[in-house]
Amino acid sequence: MDHGQRRQGRIRHLVARLSELGIDFQHWCFACGRLNPGGMHLDFEVSRDRAEARYTALERHQGYDGLLHGGVVTAMLDEAMGWAIFHQGIWGVTARISVTFRQPVPTNEELRVVGEITRDR
Repeated sequence: MDHGQRRQGRIRHLVARLSELGIDFQHWCFACGRLNPGGMHLDFEVSRDRAEARYTALERHQGYDGLLHGGVVTAMLDEAMGWAIFHQGIWGVTARISVTFRQPVPTNEELRVVGEITRDR
């Protein structure tokens, strides 16, 4: 069995276990859930150690006029990290996240968010 088959097996096991706990994956998640009308509906492409999504920020997610709310930016980062580890068969939740904003993020422009596994501990 190669790495990809083992990983897919871990993911299937993880999804089954989380389903037993009542966690649904086509759900109301603000970032990726399809059922949340106010959500972002992020659609991630996942490879071996990375998850990537593109998103055009909507005005309803702005803070100041024309600028994406910092909490929404942070949610995108958190979601990308979650998708990257989940597709390695790892389940986790964010205990702490710290974001340093270097510049404002505009609405109505396509953004790209990437979560990448750079180390494992």
